[in-house]
Amino acid sequence: MALAIALAAQAMAEDFNLYVIDSSNEKTAYAVSDLQKITFDNGSVVITTTSGTTAAYSISGIGQMYFDTEASDAINDIDQAAIRFDGQDISFPGRADRVTVCQANGTLVAAGKDLQGSSLSLADLPAGVYIVNIDGKGFKVVRQ
Repeated sequence: MALAIALAAQAMAEDFNLYVIDSSNEKTAYAVSDLQKITFDNGSVVITTTSGTTAAYSISGIGQMYFDTEASDAINDIDQAAIRFDGQDISFPGRADRVTVCQANGTLVAAGKDLQGSSLSLADLPAGVYIVNIDGKGFKVVRQ
């Protein structure tokens, strides 16, 4: 029987990673925001990503498995002059590999990948404080 683990940690403002180190010390990293589920099946840990790819690791072959962050050093370390928030949409110039928007409590409410000079709408979200993370650099916005 498979045991599914819901990945509530996905909702953190920082970009947390799941690291798997096998018995030969080969280290593989998975961004938690890219994980769909982790299951246990027939002596293996099966990691499924949001893109549908899977990786299976024999439990006896795992040397270490842990979560860690590669978060930005400060919430204001992005050039906020380049980011625009008009109360409904967050827009930014250039290309962003990953954009996430989380509530102040860490709950993920919006995300996008491979965005080019794009915007992300917060129009459907209730008033509140949100943490926006663009390629690992975060800042806060207040939706009123």
